[in-house]
Amino acid sequence: MQSKDYEVIIYGGTPGGIGAAIAAARQDRRTLLLEPSSHIGGLMTSGLGRKFTKFPTG
Repeated sequence: MQSKDYEVIIYGGTPGGIGAAIAAARQDRRTLLLEPSSHIGGLMTSGLGRKFTKFPTG
């Protein structure tokens, strides 16, 4: 990995972190998004969020 200068560093690839990284990049800031786990998206992509968004049937 090469050493670079960043104006914005975001730790956490949750939906909030992703949104912050996109907003900073759109403002032409050199942005780095760091996620310590093996996937990005937090609880929204782990399946937990889906359980609580379904309406009961029957």
